[in-house]
Amino acid sequence: MKTQKLTPKDKKEIVARVAAGEKQGDLVKEYDVSPALISRVVKQGGSVKEKSDALVSRVTANVSSSTSDQLRNRYRQLHMELLRHNDELQQRLLEADGLQRSIEVESQKDGSVRDESWILAQKKRLTWCQDTSQTGYEMARLYQEGSAILQTFAKRGVPVPVGVSILNGLVPGSKVK
Repeated sequence: MKTQKLTPKDKKEIVARVAAGEKQGDLVKEYDVSPALISRVVKQGGSVKEKSDALVSRVTANVSSSTSDQLRNRYRQLHMELLRHNDELQQRLLEADGLQRSIEVESQKDGSVRDESWILAQKKRLTWCQDTSQTGYEMARLYQEGSAILQTFAKRGVPVPVGVSILNGLVPGSKVK
């Protein structure tokens, strides 16, 4: 494994390739670096606009080549995925709240009774529960794909499936087909 750092050009390329859908594990092998380094480069690198542009072009290509039935099915799948992610976020935030209270109670105990290793483990779990950035990014990607599907429906004159409005309120008066 390389011990030298990646060049700025390498970092930019890695960010672009991950934004275009390549797996980080493949890039780890290709660049002969650690998974942590690739992950860090992806998190730090690339502007939001670059990532968004790459995502939009990928989604648009997929959507434009799909039939209306395929798009309807994908739109329903998006709705289910968004509900699942929303449930996950709710559960993590509830767990974080409970962990925070438990840590406060344990931290207020007398030093001889307090379990420092337990507190440390709970703080680590709390940090994980509060880090919802990956889920948020995934939800944003799903919303963006849903928006592209709605735009395609509009261009084709296809009615939007009722009861599956993932973009709450942006499809009033849609009709069942």
